[in-house]
Amino acid sequence: MTNTANTSPDRIEANDTPVLMIVDGESLNRDQMMAYTKALLSSGLYNTLGGYYLNMARPIDTFEGETPDNHVTLIVRFPSLRNAQTFWYSRTYQDTIKPLRLDPVAGNFTVRVYREVDVATHMTGKVGSNAFMTEFDPTGVAVKDR
Repeated sequence: MTNTANTSPDRIEANDTPVLMIVDGESLNRDQMMAYTKALLSSGLYNTLGGYYLNMARPIDTFEGETPDNHVTLIVRFPSLRNAQTFWYSRTYQDTIKPLRLDPVAGNFTVRVYREVDVATHMTGKVGSNAFMTEFDPTGVAVKDR
């Protein structure tokens, strides 16, 4: 499959707006996924880069279609595309954390990043702002060459 992220018209704009990282797929080894999750959360990368989960991994209901018991979807919000990229390509994630998910194989996932849209006009005053209240500077995180 071709990576089209570099050609997205929203890419430059996404560096100044929050983005959503969608992790979707099958969890195949519960113990290995628990070790991966523990390492990820204890790494401090989310704290440093402003990433946080918006949902629990498993659905509470399915309105249409079939959902295998081992299917998970996680949404991680970051303040910018730059912060999401810094997380993904950081030496800590690539060299220490991600291998826990790959050897032995803990799951089969697709990871995509989407630009977050502004709050819809009809919801103004009914929900909170989608802005971050502090800056999360990714410059201190070591990143692997890509």
